[in-house]
Amino acid sequence: MYRRDWSLKPSGEAIRELLLKTWCTNAKGTTDAQGTFTVCGFLGEYVIQVSMADKTKSINAQLKAGGSNVVVIID
Repeated sequence: MYRRDWSLKPSGEAIRELLLKTWCTNAKGTTDAQGTFTVCGFLGEYVIQVSMADKTKSINAQLKAGGSNVVVIID
């Protein structure tokens, strides 16, 4: 994947594209009237960040097969 000078070969670029863009879930949105935000993502671990007014909270969550519900409460 790398040349002797550590530059990426085309195969390394392809892996980088997959890992950092294609297989990555970045979603932003606003909750509905019930405070719900829904997004589809790849299975795996996520850092979820929620902001409300001047408060922000981040949590770690895992998206498993069959779906996951994550509740974030901002005190």
